[in-house]
Amino acid sequence: MNGSRIEPADAGDLDAVVALAVQLWPEEQFEAMREVLHGVIGSPTQQLLVARASGGRIVAFATLSIRTDYVEGSDSSPVGYLEGVFTEPDARAQGIGRALVAAGEAWAVAHGCSEMGSDAYLSNTASHAFHRAVGFSEAGRLVTFIKRIAP
Repeated sequence: MNGSRIEPADAGDLDAVVALAVQLWPEEQFEAMREVLHGVIGSPTQQLLVARASGGRIVAFATLSIRTDYVEGSDSSPVGYLEGVFTEPDARAQGIGRALVAAGEAWAVAHGCSEMGSDAYLSNTASHAFHRAVGFSEAGRLVTFIKRIAP
């Protein structure tokens, strides 16, 4: 892991994490993402983990939740859920993402979970490969739909 350490984020980490998060979710605006992630810090059912390089700079993050609704492929409840994980391109292939997922799994186990779920867009084959590399197996494929209706 090249000297990086994994730890829960605090409010002082927020802007650095949001700068990474908008790379993962480019359709999101910085301030909206900041508000969402601010709500994760200190939540009893959500966790925001960061990976710090040896100089203290945040190079990766993972956001997790505890889901009690149905999670595709699971047969238990609650289920830990990897909502998102991102590592800066120059910090990849060093085990940081794997370490974030492992820390997230430990957090989920501590919250009574025996399974971990996640998802990725069908087109995001790099994410599919990462998930398989850290031990996830594909539970199914899903296409979602929306239809606007008049009130």
